[in-house]
Amino acid sequence: MTLDRLLALLEETGDSLDAQAVADVVWLAGHLPARPLEAAKGPSEGPPPRAPGLDVSASALVKALRPLAREGTSRRDFVLDEEATARALAQAHAFSPVLRPAPGHGLDAALVVDDGASMVVWHTWIADVTGLLRRSGSFRDVRVRLLDTDGDLVLRGTGTGMRIGTGNPLDAPGRGVVLVLSDCVGRAWHDGTMAELLERWGSGGPVAVVQPLTERLWHRCGPELVRVRFSARASHIATANDRLRVATSSGEPVPPGVPVPVIRLQPDWITWWVRLVTGRTGAAREGVALFTGAPLRRVPPQEPVPGSPQEPVPGSPQEPGPGSPQEPGPGSPQEPGPGSPRDRVGRFRAAASPPAFRLAVRLSAVPLTLDIMRMVQAGTGGAGEQQLAEVLLGGLLHRVPAPGATYDFAAGVRAELRSHLGAEEARRLERRAAEHLRARTDRA
Repeated sequence: MTLDRLLALLEETGDSLDAQAVADVVWLAGHLPARPLEAAKGPSEGPPPRAPGLDVSASALVKALRPLAREGTSRRDFVLDEEATARALAQAHAFSPVLRPAPGHGLDAALVVDDGASMVVWHTWIADVTGLLRRSGSFRDVRVRLLDTDGDLVLRGTGTGMRIGTGNPLDAPGRGVVLVLSDCVGRAWHDGTMAELLERWGSGGPVAVVQPLTERLWHRCGPELVRVRFSARASHIATANDRLRVATSSGEPVPPGVPVPVIRLQPDWITWWVRLVTGRTGAAREGVALFTGAPLRRVPPQEPVPGSPQEPVPGSPQEPGPGSPQEPGPGSPQEPGPGSPRDRVGRFRAAASPPAFRLAVRLSAVPLTLDIMRMVQAGTGGAGEQQLAEVLLGGLLHRVPAPGATYDFAAGVRAELRSHLGAEEARRLERRAAEHLRARTDRA
């Protein structure tokens, strides 16, 4: 491909690219795995190229992350620290050169992937995020650790599953960043143990939570996410979280504990966080944070943490407060009332996006295994991973003890949702689900 042709294709994406951005694209292309050629599309035949699984261009993310590639220190190359050498000479009256790691070789990154039950819908997103960060050239090394926030909260390796402990995911804290990929709704986010872990990590270097959920769903998180104004106390790389200056945007007192930035994988969020990490914030900048010492958010009784529907969340109130809905009695699940299936579906519909409600209605016709749910999602207009997450977190269903990710609706909810579905569409969905199950059985 000629350079003129490449520039023409980049122009069709709609992104404004300077010379450095074009150079980044060329560099990134040379590090991507080879793929079969696809038929060329004209500018009106499809959307601009996007980062896999992400509603944003890859070049925009690479550009936002680029400043990190110019920071950090080398593990192998060293330079003479003239000032320290001069001090040593004056004190010892003998020449003893003092070396320090050479600058500008990038930072390490540890990706701590929440492996709790609610994150099952985000496995593709996690793989895409990991691949993008590894190929971006912004980090010297990217290592991935798993952390089950519904289980024992111990870091594990991705290959063997070997237990690593709960120490800092980086070999050398202060020489890199820790990014926690999580929706913040697992058990450990509600009982305070995740906050304790983040406080330890945030005292040794920069830590941030990368949220897959859209902001409209953040009220379902265990910790309260607060809009704040951040600035760094020092202009150097890898400022630990406990050294950040922070004030609430509302003017209310700052919650106790270590502030942990919460970001989305979008260019404006990434740019803000990179400036914070590198100490180049200038004036204080608006952002979002959770605080490790803040009181935990109340978990509504009718919306249990996915994966443990029958058990109360540790640390959450056991008695509903004023105005909180009660669950229907075991003998009368269909009776009207604040906890009836009709009321439960009504609450979900009032809070959910229209595509998420349509998806929930269509799911009432099929078995709720994750692969079938994804199949129905793919055929529901406007429904993507965000909408499937809305259904999973919307208080309509729960996990059941079965192989894989298998769910079921709460008592009476399937019938209530089915009443919004036409008979012909229900039969069509049932046939597709049956064909999918037969094909899966044949492959086994």
